Amino acid sequence: MAFTRFSLVLAIFAFARCALAEEDHALDVNFHGDHAVDTNAVDTNAVDMPEEEHFEGADFNHSLETDALRALHSHFDIDKDGHVSLVEFGEYAEKMKKDVLMQELPILLAMNDKDKDDKLSFEEFLGAIKEMEPDDEEAPNAEDKSVHLRERFAMADENGDSFLEGAEVVAGVFPDTNEKVLVLQSREQFRQLDKDGDSKLSSMELYSLPHFEIAAGDDHEPHTVEYIVHSGKEFKFLDKDEDGFLSPTEFVDSTIGRFDEVTRHNELFAMADSNADGYLTADELADAKEAITQGEMSAEFFTWKVHHEL
Repeated sequence: MAFTRFSLVLAIFAFARCALAEEDHALDVNFHGDHAVDTNAVDTNAVDMPEEEHFEGADFNHSLETDALRALHSHFDIDKDGHVSLVEFGEYAEKMKKDVLMQELPILLAMNDKDKDDKLSFEEFLGAIKEMEPDDEEAPNAEDKSVHLRERFAMADENGDSFLEGAEVVAGVFPDTNEKVLVLQSREQFRQLDKDGDSKLSSMELYSLPHFEIAAGDDHEPHTVEYIVHSGKEFKFLDKDEDGFLSPTEFVDSTIGRFDEVTRHNELFAMADSNADGYLTADELADAKEAITQGEMSAEFFTWKVHHEL
């Protein structure tokens, strides 16, 4: 089972919320003005935040009861007609990214807001990025990364006051939640991937970053036949002009278009839509419980369940 980095982060916050609840540490969140938060209400020392690698192969079966899936269906069903379309599900999933992280903002601030002013300075932002995006051998050099992070901070700082506050924090730390920041992040990823500097990506360059890594089974070996075939089909789909390379525009468009997320949503519907009518009923979702809890969206379903307190 493979999880995306973003879904893992959401699941980590969900587990942290569960741990806080079990220790009777209530998240007494008070919003004032532009989403200022009382971070003193959150004791992050009370929570042993799990590491990402602990989630690989995780079993969320105990946390996704049939009743919870039925209740989640009512949240997916935007027009309340009893049937969830792929569009409705996608809109819900996209909205929940920001909603979940805004709910967990007190934890995020408590971990990084050193002077307790309910906002992040650039230096505090760098601390948050270090926690959420640990360096790896594919990362750019320190000078290039510093320049990019200053641009990212400025893009998220919508009111230009040199601090990130409320939704700005979420946008800066988690580019997936803000399209402008995501475009900037995608361009930086393209620059990192473009090893020969020719302003286009070959398939070999594209799949060198974890951003597009596709696990091929429990062994997570990246060079199996399944991985190569899957990667080839994906690259061909993304290569809109069929020239054998991805241009900067094609790469950014694939990111903004949420290619990997749309693929997983389609796979969920193909698995759960038993009558193949293009919609999911509450019964179909409940009947697919085992497949969902063992599938690649189990972390998201668990996070949504915790968010709605189901």
